[in-house]
Amino acid sequence: MADGNYTNIYKCGKINSDMQKNPYPGKFIVFEGIEGSGKTTQAKLLAEQLSKNGKKALLTREPTDDLFFGKLARLMYEAESAQEFVRESLKGLLLNEEYLNSKRAANEKKLMYITRLEEMAAKKISLEHQNIILLLQTIMTLDRHEHLSQIIIPALREGTVVVSDRYFLSTVAYGAADGAGWRPFLEMQYDVLGDEFLMPDCSIFLSVPVVIGLERTMKKQRGRLEYHDTRERLERIDRAYQEAAEDLRSKHGMVMENFDGSGNIQSVSGEIWNKIKPIISL
Repeated sequence: MADGNYTNIYKCGKINSDMQKNPYPGKFIVFEGIEGSGKTTQAKLLAEQLSKNGKKALLTREPTDDLFFGKLARLMYEAESAQEFVRESLKGLLLNEEYLNSKRAANEKKLMYITRLEEMAAKKISLEHQNIILLLQTIMTLDRHEHLSQIIIPALREGTVVVSDRYFLSTVAYGAADGAGWRPFLEMQYDVLGDEFLMPDCSIFLSVPVVIGLERTMKKQRGRLEYHDTRERLERIDRAYQEAAEDLRSKHGMVMENFDGSGNIQSVSGEIWNKIKPIISL
């Protein structure tokens, strides 16, 4: 599907802003990669290493566990049918007081995306497959806004090193799983996150062959596959990661380090630690 189809649904503008460089005393470290790349394991090991070296560390992830939109995204991921979830459950969940409070506090851009969410729940927007993908990534981005404002930025203000398992590049890459262009999903981040769209001090990308990623995922999930867990989709996701990362490196100076996630866990952890130490002044 061409980028324009997505842009028409959400009426996104062109990218006309920059991510904000982290102005806080804490450092913001992000892990990215396809399913089975080892990012969750490595994020946990880094947080532990930081604590052992006297650094206050916060390990977090997206979608979040306790914020409304994060819980909503997880429910949608776990549903046997995303279409049925939208038809049967989403409308009721949008009457939740936590959701209504988030809506009341939304700025104009965020409210635009929330309105699209409600229109889809009310079936004013068709539940074609591409719109379900948009719905999920919209929910992920709304969760990210609250993740930043309620968890990440307050921790950074206190001087904490925040280690996040996934950030905005996951939405950009996973939005392209079915062949769509990734740029509208990047535009969505600028629209919703606004001035709170923080550039990580370092993004760690763990690269593994898709076959290995799928094998690890199958083992972890005991044979159960989620929507994105096919070779074709993961190959598209991996390409979108690489294209978007290169674009952001060249245009915005984003720091992204690549590591071979198929290697020995402790060896990879050591390589990551050596790269992170200068960033956190160790």
